[in-house]
Amino acid sequence: IRSAFLRVLTGAGGELRVDEPPRWDVPATEGRPDFVADARRLLPYARTERMARLLLEQIDGAPRRFFRELESLGADERAGKLRRAQALAAIGRAFYSPPRVLLLGPVNAGKSSLLNALLMRERAIVSDIPGTTRDTVEELMEIGGIPIHLVDTAGIREGRDHVERLGVERSVRAMEQADLVLAVVDLTGAG
Repeated sequence: IRSAFLRVLTGAGGELRVDEPPRWDVPATEGRPDFVADARRLLPYARTERMARLLLEQIDGAPRRFFRELESLGADERAGKLRRAQALAAIGRAFYSPPRVLLLGPVNAGKSSLLNALLMRERAIVSDIPGTTRDTVEELMEIGGIPIHLVDTAGIREGRDHVERLGVERSVRAMEQADLVLAVVDLTGAG
């Protein structure tokens, strides 16, 4: 979506400079929130179609309608609606700062195969030779319209050589930066 949006802008003869995406948690205006200005500022950086649709709804006045509806509700209904909205905030944050999901486990457990299966393409090299993955392999994917950084890692074991030890060190560092670590184990006994 972002590339299509940028093509439309540049195709119309405009000059475009792409900097770092704006931070989602810093409002466009001081004082009272301006949901429309924030959505317009963030729309070019939408990572998924779902995110773009939500920003367009925001531009179309969805927050204003939400607050108007709250005013018409009783205290219990209002509290329930606010709790549901608060629960959805984590999903909103994921649009702007995708969670890092790390695949971690011993050598030949199937981490790279799992990465490829989730991406539905061959992104990581897979072989039966232990230690094939020596570096982290990262890919942005989406689940239900929510972007996720999926990270494949080298197998955790005592490195047999300097390069393999560096790969294991990178896996450990990546684990420290992950929002979620998925432990991958081979239950077939083949690995």
